[in-house]
Amino acid sequence: MNHQEDECNQEKVIPQKIRLARNPAVFICLMQCAVYIFITGSDWFSSGIDNTLWVNLFFIILWGVLAFGIYKYSRVCAVTALLLYVIEKLSFELIPPGQSFSFIWLIVTFLWLLCFSRGIIACWKQNKYKKKNIDDSERIYKHTITLVVIVLALFHSAYFGMKEVQKYSRNVLWQAFYQSVMEDKSKIPLPMKINNNLTITDIYFEQHTLIVEHQVSHEKLADLPIANFYAHARKLYSRYCANDVATSLDLTMIVRFAQGYETRDLTFTPKDCQFKKG
Repeated sequence: MNHQEDECNQEKVIPQKIRLARNPAVFICLMQCAVYIFITGSDWFSSGIDNTLWVNLFFIILWGVLAFGIYKYSRVCAVTALLLYVIEKLSFELIPPGQSFSFIWLIVTFLWLLCFSRGIIACWKQNKYKKKNIDDSERIYKHTITLVVIVLALFHSAYFGMKEVQKYSRNVLWQAFYQSVMEDKSKIPLPMKINNNLTITDIYFEQHTLIVEHQVSHEKLADLPIANFYAHARKLYSRYCANDVATSLDLTMIVRFAQGYETRDLTFTPKDCQFKKG
């Protein structure tokens, strides 16, 4: 009982500004934990048990431990939480096209990094207060701003640096992909008949969009539901999903159906690689 009272008294004597600076970091860790719980639940119902499920469970436990550690003013946990968040965000850039830059993404990233930085400063101030009995909480705001500026500078330097590397590597991949498609085209006897009503007439690029043109012969194009062509068009795009070419190049493909001056298009992007194969 006395031990519990001592802990309560110790918590009470901690300067309020230190406690308030700690809490946002704890909250963000719990939010990260909740995100992984949601992802794990979704994967469980859709795919069952797989390797991704165990990885997500690991991160649920890790973020939970970090939240508890920061709540107890662990400087190691506070720094680890910041580094883990930065690594998670930058890891998206390893798979092109990476994280799309937007104002909302910028604001959320800033707020998360700010909260983690405040948590680090709070744990540092509490450790100083506990060991030396020096209340330096009045300078929390100043030190937090200094740290978050450094963190933001390092984070965005790494982010934009990876974007430039990604841009260069994608240009190299595009050149190889373009040559591969043109070589394949030279081996195909165009026009190539698919069935009695459908013939591939041309394959070409408009900027970074691959276009496969078809001629509709016997049936009137205006009267045909575009869904009639979807299975064929999806099959053409799926060949680039199998080896992650579509994702790596952020490939957009237009499968065009023409009859005279009339055309109808089906457009595919890397998101379509996630469709269920029927």
